Amino acid sequence: MSQPLCDWPADESPREPRPVRRPSRKNRFVIGLAVVCVLFAAIAAWKFATISRSRLGGTAVCERMMTDGTVLVLEHVASSQPYEMTITPPGGSMVASWMSGRSSANQQRIGVYPNDSAVVLWLTRWQPGQPDSLDFDWWLTSVVTDAHGEEIPDGYEQSHLVAAAGGLFSRGEQRPWAPLPRARNDVIIATTQFPALRQAAGLRKVRVYDRSGAQVAELLVPFPDTSSAARWSADPLPATKSADDVLVTIAGVKFIERTSPANSPVKLAHRRPHWSVVPEFQLERNGAPAPEWKLESVRMTDALGNLQWGGDCSLSVHEPAWKLELTLARDAAAAFAADEQWESPLVPLPAANTSRPVDQGVTIQRVDVSLVALGSGAT
Repeated sequence: MSQPLCDWPADESPREPRPVRRPSRKNRFVIGLAVVCVLFAAIAAWKFATISRSRLGGTAVCERMMTDGTVLVLEHVASSQPYEMTITPPGGSMVASWMSGRSSANQQRIGVYPNDSAVVLWLTRWQPGQPDSLDFDWWLTSVVTDAHGEEIPDGYEQSHLVAAAGGLFSRGEQRPWAPLPRARNDVIIATTQFPALRQAAGLRKVRVYDRSGAQVAELLVPFPDTSSAARWSADPLPATKSADDVLVTIAGVKFIERTSPANSPVKLAHRRPHWSVVPEFQLERNGAPAPEWKLESVRMTDALGNLQWGGDCSLSVHEPAWKLELTLARDAAAAFAADEQWESPLVPLPAANTSRPVDQGVTIQRVDVSLVALGSGAT
């Protein structure tokens, strides 16, 4: 027995179907526009949450809430040349910055120039929900711990003021810094460096301290894989090296551990040791003793490319050998033979508090010497 398509209640009769009311074209446009706006806002909010809060373009490495409620952003990390970061300061197209993460207009390049291998960090600081960059006048130091548990403070710190109206100002004074004067939409970027570490690629914790010596944040910083870098073997001593007619015989090297400064505001229980490196050597020139040659500087490098000066060397003692480089010089007039000296022709002296160019020069024993200017008084 077939079932009825519809069962109507006994007290009701079938009704005529009501026509479906569809929105007008105008209403459909308004609804569509509202949906697009909501979708755009959602995408913009997602992009804002995933890219740097600073609106500098690109994706930040990480960000951390500091103890004062501000946000410290690790914008970029570089461990090889070129050590630079390209940013788009606020003031350009916000839509372009959010949607593409970059803008070709008003870009600035922040570069640093280490004289050895380094891991360089670019940092900014912000108030949550606010567009203006904050200063780094609170910053004292940052510390990384290597694979051997040794604590290494950062160095070669700089602050960079990127003006929204155009222009870049950088300073490299010792921290803590005085506040930088700035206008709205100017951005302050801090850079600092750590030495290359012997390790497989991975994240290392970097502790950040304020001027009172209190830890205010901890960042996870990617360090490169250097585990396959060469390992040097030490030369047997005594070792003899020559430079032209000067012969140097190194009999030994004395290492004197330097203590931490007594007034250091950050006490590190496992600070990497610092050394004064004192070479013991003899000098000869043309087969005869040459006491007139004096030691000017001692430079130490390791197989990772880190460089330190002998008066305060903090290279890792877990490397099997360091390279020792000596710079020697003479500073007594009597130590120079006649063919090692040059006397310029007569040159006219400039007026008081002025300078004038001079074009005089000579080549002495394959060394070019030029006299390019003379000055008198305040010049």
